[in-house]
Parts: sequence; C-alpha cells; structure tokens
Amino acid sequence: MSDRVQEPGALLVDEFVREIAPLERAARAAQWEAMTGGGPALYREYEEGMVAYRRALSDPARLGAVRNLLARRNELTPLLRRRLEVVESLLAAHRAETADVDERVAAETRIEQAFSDHRGTAGAAVTMNDVAAILRTSRDRTARRAAWETQKSVGDAVAAPMRRLMALRNRMARGAGYLNWWDMQIRVAELDPDQLLETFDELAAVTDAPFAAAKDTMDAAVAADLGIALDDLAPWDYSDPFFQEVPVQALPALDAPAVAEPVAGARACLEDLGFSPGPVLDRSSLYEAPGKNPHAFTSDLDRLGDVRVLANIKPTLQWHLTLLHELGHAAYTTGISRNLPWELRREAHSLTTEGVALLFESLADDAGYLHRRVGLSEADAAALAVNRREARRLRLLVFSRWCQVVVRFEAAAYANPEGDLDGLWWDLVERYQGIRCPERRQSPDWASKIHIAVAPVYYQNYLLGQAFAAQLRASLSDAADGGPWFAAPDLASRLTAGLFEAGASRPWPEAIERATGTRLGMGHLLAEMLPLNR
Repeated sequence: MSDRVQEPGALLVDEFVREIAPLERAARAAQWEAMTGGGPALYREYEEGMVAYRRALSDPARLGAVRNLLARRNELTPLLRRRLEVVESLLAAHRAETADVDERVAAETRIEQAFSDHRGTAGAAVTMNDVAAILRTSRDRTARRAAWETQKSVGDAVAAPMRRLMALRNRMARGAGYLNWWDMQIRVAELDPDQLLETFDELAAVTDAPFAAAKDTMDAAVAADLGIALDDLAPWDYSDPFFQEVPVQALPALDAPAVAEPVAGARACLEDLGFSPGPVLDRSSLYEAPGKNPHAFTSDLDRLGDVRVLANIKPTLQWHLTLLHELGHAAYTTGISRNLPWELRREAHSLTTEGVALLFESLADDAGYLHRRVGLSEADAAALAVNRREARRLRLLVFSRWCQVVVRFEAAAYANPEGDLDGLWWDLVERYQGIRCPERRQSPDWASKIHIAVAPVYYQNYLLGQAFAAQLRASLSDAADGGPWFAAPDLASRLTAGLFEAGASRPWPEAIERATGTRLGMGHLLAEMLPLNR
C-alpha cells in the first residue's frame, strides 16, 4: 500500500491513544481505590473518571473515520488493519450521546457500590464468605435458607436500576447500529450471535441426559446429608447460592486439616513454574475490609505492568483455586509485550484470558500442590487429587449448565428488559439446572448476580474459556510427553511466546491456533466433561 493511505490511519489511531490512554488509566485507578473500600467520595471520583473516559470513546465522528479507513482494509498493512479493527470495536461498544454516557456511568457505579456495601443479615450481618461457609457446612435448614436469602437480598436493592440500565444500554447499542446491547457486545467481541447460541444449543443437547443423571446422584447425596426427602429439596440446600458448583455432599469426603494460607502457596507454585507473581501480589488487595467489593477480579491499571488482584481471601481450598485463577489472568496480562501499540496491549479475547485463568486454577487438582501448598498430608493430598480429578466431569457439567442460564437470560433480557425477568430467570434455572423456584417466591433473584449488572454479556467467555483451557491442557500435556500439563518444558516461556506476548495483535481464533495448534473446538472440553461418551 502507499504511504499516503497508511499514514493518516496510523496518525488517527495515535491521536486516539494519546487522548484515551491517560483517561483509561485514571478511571481504572479510581475504580481500584473505590472497590478496595474507599467509600462514597472515592466512588464519586470513580464515576467522574469513567464519565471522562467513556465520553472520549463515544465520539461518532471518530468511529466514522475509523470505519471509513476499514472500508479500504485491503489497502492497509496487516498491523494497521488490526489496530483499526480493535479501535473500531472499542468505539462501537461505547458509541452514545453524552447524556446517555453520563447516565450509564452513574447507574453502573451506584450498582457496583451497592454490591460492595451490601451486607445481608442471617441472624447477624454477614459477608459473602459467611454465606459460603453456612451453605457448605451447616445442616440447619433455617440457617441455610437465611444465608441463601441474604445473598439474594441485594437483588431487591438493584433490580429496578438494573432494568433502567438495560434499557439505556439498548438505546446506546441501537444508536451504534445493533439490535440491542447483547447483540452489540457479542459482535464487538468478534463472536457471531447465531453461531454462539447454536453452540450452546448443541452443548445443552449433549449434556441434558448426563446432567440429569448426575443431578439425581447429587440430589440424593444432599437430601441424605440433610435428612430430608428428595421432594423437599430447595435452592438453599445446595452449597452454592447459584448452584454454580458441585454440592460438597456429592463429592467424596476427606478428613483434612485446615488448609494453609493461599497467598504463599500460590506464589511459590507459580515461581516454581517460571512466573513472577510477587510484584502483582505486592500491589494487590487480598483480604476482607469494610466497604470492599466482596468478589475477586484482576485489574490492569495502565497496560504497562501495573496489574493487581482484588480478593477476600480466607484459608480455604476454594480461595486457593480463586487466587490461582486470578494469578492466571495476571500472568497473561503482564506477559503482553510492551512493544505493541497501546490498543493491542490487551489479551487476544476475554475467552483466552479466562482459559488461561482456568488452566492455572486446575493446578489445585494436583496432589503435589495440595501437599506442598495447601498443607495436606501426602496421603490426604493424593486422595483429594484423585477425588478432584474424578469430580472434574461433574464440575464441568454443573458449571456448563449454569453458563446456559446466564447467557440465555441476558440474550432474552436485553431483547425485552421490561418483561417478566423474575419468571424468565427461574424458568431457565429449572430447565438447565433442574432446580425449582420456591413456592410463592416473587423476587428479582437474577439481579443478585453481580456479573449481570457490572460485567454484562460476559458469561459465554467462561464456557468458551473452559473449552480453551481443555485444549491448552491437552496441547501442553503433549509437550510433556503425556505427563501433566504443568510438566511441559519451559512452561512459562512456552505460554508467553505462544500466546501472551502477542496481546491482541491477532484475532482470537488465530491466537488460539498458534497456542494449541488447532482452532477452538469443543472436543477436548467434551472429553473432560463426558469421558465415558468418547
């Protein structure tokens, strides 16, 4: 191509980066301060930062200029074409009138603050860690129900503003030329909506019978443990408030001592594999605090290496898994080459970073990790590792069905945000998870899932990420001559050179093919999920 065509495109992107990079950095820094327990004043700063950032992204003239250049994509160099594609997706996702931008940011930050500030009551004020502990250990069904309902109670506070936010997001998406917000988010993420739902339909059909059989077994174990009839089982009888995980009663029991503190174990494990998690952990906020967001996530503040983890760690095996997961995100992000242009200094796709995080999380299935890092005896670690490997199929089945609920709920909710979302939620929960709505319950339980509010249209990335994680495990195991994936030679450099360094410089299907040797498919996931059906 000629320099005359190339230069204006590069200049346009460079000008965009000079404006947007400091605004993004300021907004993410303010978000971090607010979510680590900063209080109302810092949430106002966060809102102001997000308004400035999203106003800069909402410019229709800039989006039009980028699209005009991409209309001549065959004349562009591959690098410039990719830069413009990434910028177009970012601009299209934020195209809006100024008043809509301001309203959206205000609504989202207030909902985020509501989740951070919310503390339910189950006899006393409780955190989400408290709810999890009650649902995992208590045989008192009154206490279990109170814990479950206190988790759901945040939905009552945020459901109405969430409906208004959905309608606003839809208006913004239609202004950018999309059917609705769900349609836009799927398309700007380089996914095809029809193909995505077809994939989910196929997975549902393949897993319907195996899940039904597994659910019968799980229900029998739960009912026996609680001393109740199968017909009396209620949503609060499972050990996760959304039935995202296998009930503890359905997993083989292990009389293990209290587990070691997760941070030291995860740090040492990743160092052994060739990664350097220390700087990330040193910058992170890892333990509970008043007003702190009660969940876990990883944040890249500046695309220059300031990566941090927010967590609420307790000395439990679940927090070992969660921290390994978040450090997988962090390893990916910190491994992206700083020599890439700013807009390409991010992961190839949300599903690729989720795949890596899920890969790292599976370190906790290894007896060596359970012994050396979790603190179990060798015998207990070996037994638990066998149990966890045997439970992999069950965990994948349970989680895949939960993903069906969220993805289908969001697709339908954005198609009609004024509809009966409460009923829609429970229809999907019953269809895909086999759990009945409690009699006479009328409550916006869908609104108690934080992702639907603050990370909308994201859950498909978890299931596609599971498929990528399974594909990565198989590829790395091949490199280890059939041994465990983490025994692959030069694991850190292999992942860094094969995936991390390239950032978003390649479309995600190409990034996955380069990392694993094949395009993304469901075969390896189904082999892990349904081993008897191979």
